[in-house]
Amino acid sequence: MVDDGGYRATRMRLLAAGVAVLLVTALVTWLRGVDPVEVAGVLLFLPVFVVAVRSGTRGGLLAGAVAAAAYALLRAQALPLTTFTSILPTVGLRVVGYLVFGGLGGWAAEVLGRGITKLERFDVTDDDTELLNARGLHQQLSQELARAQRYGSAFTVVAVAYDPGEHATDRQTRIGQAVRASVRSVDDVGRAQLLDRQVLVAVLPETPREGAEVVGEKLRTHLAGATEGARGVTVELLVHPADDEAISALLERLDSAVQRRFPTA
Repeated sequence: MVDDGGYRATRMRLLAAGVAVLLVTALVTWLRGVDPVEVAGVLLFLPVFVVAVRSGTRGGLLAGAVAAAAYALLRAQALPLTTFTSILPTVGLRVVGYLVFGGLGGWAAEVLGRGITKLERFDVTDDDTELLNARGLHQQLSQELARAQRYGSAFTVVAVAYDPGEHATDRQTRIGQAVRASVRSVDDVGRAQLLDRQVLVAVLPETPREGAEVVGEKLRTHLAGATEGARGVTVELLVHPADDEAISALLERLDSAVQRRFPTA
């Protein structure tokens, strides 16, 4: 699964790797005493690569054409006319190489961007905990709210907010285990970054206020044993329909988290 940042982060990593390879290639070529024009020819692939990754097929082709013209000019200036004429096939191959590199590189970047964006649209699982992520929580909570409103049933939302602290992974795992141990197997549980705090959210269908209080007590007991007295952890119980205003506010915060997490989708 794509990590935070989506296509933009992936594109930056791709750019860094490609630029590094081209620079190393140019350096090795120069150290081997190859004609300086050929070293410059290798370096001309750099702007073609950067433009192709950032601008796609059209930009890559345009950059390839500019690089081809620059290489042909450098080669023509470095050789007498008669000699330059004799190596025209070689120059032509390099020109074609720039165009193909730019066009194919831009096309590949576009395909990669569309693929990652498609993955982001359907990504509903948190990579670290395998719980629902902000999008998954938003979808499940929206569906449960719509179902409860249609059939007049009750449901409960349990929101556990905490600061990760120094041992973020361990603390997060312990809190997640406490939440999961306090709810039923059919209840959906997810994690999201809301403002400056991590929040674990459980959606409990067909659970009225009385059931919510039972879950709350079980959760506080599990948290007390798992997180050093539950220091810095807050538990909120929201029950439909009495707390619909707070549930709507939570949905809005989850939607904002989705937009931050998946800006390209």
